[in-house]
Amino acid sequence: GLHVLLRALPRVLASRPTVRLVVAGAGDYLDEARRFVEAHGLSPAVVFAGAIAHERTPEYLAACDAFVLPTLRLEGVPFAVLEAMACGKPVIVSRIGGVPSAVRDGENGLLVRPGDHEDLARTVERLLGDPTLAARLARSARETVERSYSVGQMVCGTADVLERAVRERARTHART
Repeated sequence: GLHVLLRALPRVLASRPTVRLVVAGAGDYLDEARRFVEAHGLSPAVVFAGAIAHERTPEYLAACDAFVLPTLRLEGVPFAVLEAMACGKPVIVSRIGGVPSAVRDGENGLLVRPGDHEDLARTVERLLGDPTLAARLARSARETVERSYSVGQMVCGTADVLERAVRERARTHART
């Protein structure tokens, strides 16, 4: 969904010209993204950081005002979203896949329609224009991760799933 964010950027820059977008990560999509940025005169506002070592992730998150992941993939909750929330950052993410199970719109983050760059631009502008909202979402995001996605919670949840699977398998074999 990087292309969605890049398409939203000109509108955001029109109202907030000092905004800078840092794109962290590597992939085949970057060449196309770089061409888009260059063609649309966005180069002064976009930094392509490339792949960063996992242990440096907190540094990047600490430096940002918000974390935006307009993913288009149907997947579970992206770990990057949980990392940003754990660092106490307000998040803007697509309402898709497992994301809404962790991010509740207006409570601990903001959800946007997948692929809708206008919705994304409006939402980024809203967050950047309301520091009270950003602070509240950031606090709630951190609390959500501490409560539901800590290492202990994740281990217990995984153990529960495995135990249920073993019990079900034992029941299935007992019937045959």
